[in-house]
Amino acid sequence: MTAEQPCPICGFASRPGGTIVPNSLGRQRMFRHCQGCDHLWVDPMPDVAEVATYYRTRATMMGGAYPATYLRKKLSRFQSVLDAHGCHASNVILEIGPGPIGMTDLVVPGCRYVGIEPSEEYRAALTERLSQRGVECNCYETVSDIPAAVQPDLFFSNAAFEHLVNPREVFLAATQLMPTGGIVVLGIPDRCVELPDAPLVISGAYSSRDFHSTHLHSFSEQSVLSLFGQAGVERIGTHHALRPGLARACRQLHDVLEEGLATARVTSAWWLARYARAMFVHRLARWLIDPRPSGDDRCEAIYVGVKK
Repeated sequence: MTAEQPCPICGFASRPGGTIVPNSLGRQRMFRHCQGCDHLWVDPMPDVAEVATYYRTRATMMGGAYPATYLRKKLSRFQSVLDAHGCHASNVILEIGPGPIGMTDLVVPGCRYVGIEPSEEYRAALTERLSQRGVECNCYETVSDIPAAVQPDLFFSNAAFEHLVNPREVFLAATQLMPTGGIVVLGIPDRCVELPDAPLVISGAYSSRDFHSTHLHSFSEQSVLSLFGQAGVERIGTHHALRPGLARACRQLHDVLEEGLATARVTSAWWLARYARAMFVHRLARWLIDPRPSGDDRCEAIYVGVKK
């Protein structure tokens, strides 16, 4: 394992993280931290056999993996984001990693749906379900399998890119298919919110307790916007699941922890006082502004952009 590696998102030099963390995709891995776009990723990445073993389990997720009320809440949120930007009437929709909580149930008859899903059984199930609803559906294993003539005017993905070995390559390949004016909707866990909820400590010093062990990446706002910029996509909105006051409190706590770890001042009285204040504000915001229990929907940020 080399001391430095280029960031898989922006190419900037990285430093190894401070903790070796168990990962359910096989052997233990170290987390690396990009000093350019604040991205985190695991090293070494899983090989093809490890990823195939993981995705074979996804065929069983078509059933009742999540409560119906949770799925309805997610769909309602997706619909509100799409409506806010006028992209609900798209003709050709590309979705990467539809999973059990994607946007397939929002696709109306007459649209063409293109799905990217590694599981062969899941691809077949999606095709059958959408075809029964009058939706033209084509599912592929990878973006490179999509015919060049397909030009999606809406590219949607939620809770998928943090699981990908090569998110930059997949994102660029998908957006290259889109015409000018196409809409990108990317839902991704926000590390500033994951931090107090998981808990996850930035700069590579992770606690393995409760952290999603199949996540290969932890995106920052900077790393998402780096993806957008490289693909020629202009951000036109960001939608957080948390109410604004708590989202700000999470970011303040994130910044204090990042500064303390980066400057090795986590034992100084000055830093401890700032940390205590940030933690107090965060706990107060959790109690007064958004007292819902922790969960996947709370740490989700949905970035919306338009292809230039």
